[in-house]
Amino acid sequence: GVQNNGKNFVTFDGGSTVYNKDGLPIIFSKEPPYEEELIIVNESDLRKTPIQRKEKPRIEQKYRTIIAGIKGFTDQIGSEKQPLFIVGLSGGIDSSVVAALLVISVGRENVLSINMPTKNNSEKTRNAAKYVADKLGIKYKIIPIDRLVNNQEELLGNEALGELSSLAKQNIQAKIRGTSILSNLSGITGGIFVNTGNKVEVALGWCTLYGDVSGGFSPIGDLTKSEIFEIAIFLNRKIFRKEVIPNSLIPD
Repeated sequence: GVQNNGKNFVTFDGGSTVYNKDGLPIIFSKEPPYEEELIIVNESDLRKTPIQRKEKPRIEQKYRTIIAGIKGFTDQIGSEKQPLFIVGLSGGIDSSVVAALLVISVGRENVLSINMPTKNNSEKTRNAAKYVADKLGIKYKIIPIDRLVNNQEELLGNEALGELSSLAKQNIQAKIRGTSILSNLSGITGGIFVNTGNKVEVALGWCTLYGDVSGGFSPIGDLTKSEIFEIAIFLNRKIFRKEVIPNSLIPD
């Protein structure tokens, strides 16, 4: 099941085990992870020969954990209806993986992807975002933010009595995407604004407050960057069995 422990979802995958008097496993649950099961143990079972558990690859276990967490989200918010999940699809690996995980968990009809380009975004990233949305079959909208960026840069530059630094300009763009666009779309549609940040960004603070650190739900917040690459490969090879996450986003 899924437990809401403060701001974190902790999933429990089952794996119930019976041990003998020496603390060695003799009976394992037979159902797949997250499936209900009743295990009845007879006294004679306690004399069985110890056995070893066969574990799935670690990245597959993490994948299944995230899927279970997303599927259990409605229980945590007390909703009977599946909400609309809104994700900023930038054309990068993190948002692409998040969109794929959402589609697998809640269905493509419940995912809305938004691309928010400026003049600084390359054609490559725009094409990658469109490619992922098309492959997943999700709604895809482009909302250019150049005008908002220019207005804020001009206003804030005047108020600061000086030219804005490159970092300040980048942060303005991130805040517009998170606060002005995605959070407002969430309020307008009654949907859930999904955060696409990973564990390394959270640990190092390599993100913009009120910008890309925002969101009501963070599916990959406990995955390192290398694990995200691993899950992308796993999704393409084992789940979709085709290139959905662009191989150009995955290091060799």
